[in-house]
Amino acid sequence: MYPGSFILHDALEGWFKGENKSLIRTRAAKAYAKNPKISLNGGLSIFKNLEPN
Repeated sequence: MYPGSFILHDALEGWFKGENKSLIRTRAAKAYAKNPKISLNGGLSIFKNLEPN
């Protein structure tokens, strides 16, 4: 199993600060991208954009 608690930690930090969904998504993507050392865009591709189009 993938030990992704660091993703949850960073996303929750934004949620506790009252950030919008887009910023929380970016926080999660940045945390995810650090582990396999991929770009932020690669990390963002993992998480669905929850903002209305």
